[in-house]
Amino acid sequence: MRHVLPRSAVPAHRQQQLHHSCGGLVRHDLRAGNCTMRPKVEVAAKTTVPLWSVNGVSRASAHLVSRDAEDRPVYGGIPADFAVVQAIQEMKARGLRVTFYPFLLMDMPPGSTLPNPDSANAATPGQPAFP
Repeated sequence: MRHVLPRSAVPAHRQQQLHHSCGGLVRHDLRAGNCTMRPKVEVAAKTTVPLWSVNGVSRASAHLVSRDAEDRPVYGGIPADFAVVQAIQEMKARGLRVTFYPFLLMDMPPGSTLPNPDSANAATPGQPAFP
């Protein structure tokens, strides 16, 4: 998500965008008709108040984002639904007009054996990592 402007900046900037992945969902396949979208987190066990949840999926049930060679997450996890609502409410309370700007993340780990849609008839295995 994008940062929220300090109160002192509100009069000069009345429109604020909230960039957030669409419903906390991450695609895993470049073929739109074959992909699933699911919430992903950096770590499965973490205590948060309130409890982390995206579209009814708990942190413990969410998939982990892909890891690098040192087992570090390659990008941040999805913010909880309550955090997104809280951010919108805070920006509106500051007098900002909020534009919710959803987008989908792609998590394509190296070594994919899924068919590459850019090959002839999607016959070649191996989708490119992290497009």
